[in-house]
Amino acid sequence: MNWQEFTALLVLATAMRFTPGPNTTLSTALAANHGLRRALPLAYAVPVGWGAGVLAVTAIWVLLI
Repeated sequence: MNWQEFTALLVLATAMRFTPGPNTTLSTALAANHGLRRALPLAYAVPVGWGAGVLAVTAIWVLLI
């Protein structure tokens, strides 16, 4: 990897680090429109769903090897 590619990767990683993802945006919008109490189930479900997705992909990857 040359320095131009590394610089581009660093710029992309920095920008992605500080921008909210879709789950954060959705949770914020839900809380703003309906209150924190109605947004909490989504806020709790996001990491659970993300973790389940990671486990599923890992299991499929292990089974294919």
